Amino acid sequence: MKKKVSRLFRFALLFLIIFGFQAPQQENRVFDLLLSKLSIYAGKENPEKIHVHTDKEYYTRGETLWFKAYILNGITHRPSDKSKVVYVELLDENNYVVADRRIFVDDTSGAGDIDIGDNIKQGKYRLRAYTRYMLNKQKPLYFEKEIPIWAREFGLSDSSEEPEEAVKNGMSSLELTDSITPGSGRVQQIRFYPEGGDLVSGLLNKVGIKVTNGLGKGEAVSGVVTDDNGDFVTNFRSYESGLGSFSFIPKPDRTYFASIMAEGNEKKFSLPEASLNGYVLSVENNTDHLILKVKATSPNSLEGTLLLGHLRGELFYKHIGKPKEEDGYALMLPTSKLKDGVAHFTLFTSSGEPVCERLVFIDPSDNDALLDVKFDKNRYKKRDKVTLDLRLKDRDDNGLEGNLSMSIVKQAYPTADAVPVADIKSWLLLNSDLGDTVENPDYFFKDNSIVRKRQLDLLMLTHGWRRFVWKDFLQNGVNKALKYQPEKGIMVTGKTTELNNSFKSRVTNITLGFLGQESYYDTKVTDVSGRFSFGPFAFNDSISVVLDATTSSKKRKTDSKQVSIIVDSELPRLITKEKRISRWTQSALMQARHNFNNIFSEEFSYDPGVVQLEEAVITQKKKKIAEQIEEELNSLTPYGKPSNRIIRDSVLGHESLSLMDMLIMMPGVQIKGNFPGQTIKIRGGVHSIQVSPEPLILMDGVKIPTSVIQQMDSFSVLFIDLLVGADAAFFGVRGANGVIAIYTDRGSRYNFTQQRSPGITSFVMPGFYKTREFYAPDYSIPKPEHSKADYRHTLHWEPVIPVKDGKYDPISFYTDDSSGNYRVTVEGVTSDGRVIHKTDIFHVD
Repeated sequence: MKKKVSRLFRFALLFLIIFGFQAPQQENRVFDLLLSKLSIYAGKENPEKIHVHTDKEYYTRGETLWFKAYILNGITHRPSDKSKVVYVELLDENNYVVADRRIFVDDTSGAGDIDIGDNIKQGKYRLRAYTRYMLNKQKPLYFEKEIPIWAREFGLSDSSEEPEEAVKNGMSSLELTDSITPGSGRVQQIRFYPEGGDLVSGLLNKVGIKVTNGLGKGEAVSGVVTDDNGDFVTNFRSYESGLGSFSFIPKPDRTYFASIMAEGNEKKFSLPEASLNGYVLSVENNTDHLILKVKATSPNSLEGTLLLGHLRGELFYKHIGKPKEEDGYALMLPTSKLKDGVAHFTLFTSSGEPVCERLVFIDPSDNDALLDVKFDKNRYKKRDKVTLDLRLKDRDDNGLEGNLSMSIVKQAYPTADAVPVADIKSWLLLNSDLGDTVENPDYFFKDNSIVRKRQLDLLMLTHGWRRFVWKDFLQNGVNKALKYQPEKGIMVTGKTTELNNSFKSRVTNITLGFLGQESYYDTKVTDVSGRFSFGPFAFNDSISVVLDATTSSKKRKTDSKQVSIIVDSELPRLITKEKRISRWTQSALMQARHNFNNIFSEEFSYDPGVVQLEEAVITQKKKKIAEQIEEELNSLTPYGKPSNRIIRDSVLGHESLSLMDMLIMMPGVQIKGNFPGQTIKIRGGVHSIQVSPEPLILMDGVKIPTSVIQQMDSFSVLFIDLLVGADAAFFGVRGANGVIAIYTDRGSRYNFTQQRSPGITSFVMPGFYKTREFYAPDYSIPKPEHSKADYRHTLHWEPVIPVKDGKYDPISFYTDDSSGNYRVTVEGVTSDGRVIHKTDIFHVD
């Protein structure tokens, strides 16, 4: 009892010392500069973070990968005020992009999907996401997630086969990543991390350790620390993550070793050499408060030092060393008002030199955003309706606003937790701030046990700050002039130059025109360097673009277009050669493969890539390729077959032709006059007095004037149809003089080819990807297709869940024809930057 009272008295006295005697002190100029730059970094130069929530962790060919990308302020985790465009790419093991999506972000997120075609090889793929703004960093910290993809022909239906053999037989090109299993004793390395940075003689030092095997995986071991005389100093042990720690007071002129027994032999590892003079910074994390202790070997050396604490770059604590603190002091810092995440403490000397650093993970329970998922039933039947009700609130039961997404997938194997999950909490709060160096980040958030929190603190002890180096930060700041500005939408940029000299800029009037269902025109004057910029625009699909430049000089009209237009190429892409840590171990791959095999034999009807066909006898002759192409093109038009058709790729030398050149080659089309006074007529038209003699000209179904096609090249044209007489009846009186229907290749990428006519260029510009709607059957309305079997890996995907005042409309869907457990995963962020990750289970009989 006396000991307990004594501890409470010391704790209360410590609290009074800290908060009762912190008088404001004059900071030196170095500290003023440091704090000023930190403020600028947090307020203006803050980084961005992206997290991508996918419906599943692994896929098979023929499935669809559904995703939602969140773009956030990298410090506050609130909506970013910088980028509105995110690039999502699927890469194979050779870093080749097999699929990509450009997504427009509304508020904090944007959704999309990627079809996993049958041409994709089996293997381990990576889904990555980034913004253009991130490319300003030499090593951009983009989002990346490893995703195994299996081929269906390797599916195994023999349930009698042993799990490990079944997986190995079906793995094919999927590499088994950990032939050395944890606990095997094959320790290759022990790294030592003195708390604060250095071992210092004569002071109590805490040392973090990381024990790894030959594949870099963590190992659980135990051992002893001895000095060079062989005298025992202390014991130590590491968890299965390979992390551990021990404390001791190094003596001058002594060297120290850590020893373990491996395969019957002793292995010794040298500790770092201890300094005779220096500083020690230690942190004790008690969840609701931190105890910060600073010690120094020299008296009065702490006077004028600065202990600074920030979280992701946002300052939350500073303490100036006082004369009375002599060679050490202790501080208590409550955490209830701090945000969740990695806090960074640094001790600076009075000259601004950083001498000690320590990371601490802050996770105060008072700030938690609580998501409650309520089911309308305790258990469900096959093809039964499931209704979920979501409630988002804080600890005081107040409703919160949030942006969420939800997936429901089959949990076909009881140990599904073995599969690594790149969830939003472990990424935003941990790995994104540690440079994506944590082998298995979600491991540290599986539960709130003391053991997990202990290992999370050891993780902080063995990692350093990754965002910037203090020395470089003080000298140069974080960002210099930005090479890549944040994107707010799609931009059309470039420059105008002399016609025959691309190095000599030319000031011009330049007009941009969009040709589509809703035409758009805008005219600007280039700057003195000939630069122009239009946008930002936000549109889906692709749009035909025409740029028309004329000089503002008073020369003859024939000279007014003697300029060239050079359009900037596509945005720079992220190019990476290195591979990040593979988090899929052999056991995890086995687990995922079994999840798939338990469903594969029954799954057909609702899978996008598999259709079970009834036996049929084919008697029709095989169509010629030309007939197949003709039928496909006819399906793109509302009128069917035209009077005449010309396909771009069938015209020899079409790369150098203008659109007018192609029209001249079409039978029945007459073009008279010279540019720009050309006229178009069609033989067989009515040519009445009441109706204009010109034919109806359409581009992708939209009426355009003759002047537009005079300015276009042929490279963006897929085919051109001519309709006269009865074939033009579909268009009524508008088609009396014939119809020229031009269809562009909207599926092409940017293709900036200089226009044949001076001062004009045209191209097809791809827009943002428009995500498809997730399809799931509604069994409340009987339909003939409901007679088919229904086995879906992803039962439901809900990418857009805007929660207001803690509530959202109930979400309903139907179960399929299989029984067992289903996992519900909800992720997202609140409007004030709190991270949400919630999983739940429901059962189908």
